[in-house]
Amino acid sequence: MPMPSKGKRHSVTARLPIADAEKLEAIVKATNDTRGDYIVRLVTAHLATIDLEALKAKQEALPMAS
Repeated sequence: MPMPSKGKRHSVTARLPIADAEKLEAIVKATNDTRGDYIVRLVTAHLATIDLEALKAKQEALPMAS
């Protein structure tokens, strides 16, 4: 039976330090999760904490170097 679609996705690649990659593999093995689904949850949760409008306003307020 096919898995239901998760909708449109964009692939993102990251190169982790070896120790972090090994820890990630141990976590997904222990939780019986996929690496991709685990990373998606982490990144999505972190992105939800960021106020993009405030970040943009802060960047616009930086003085120009002369």
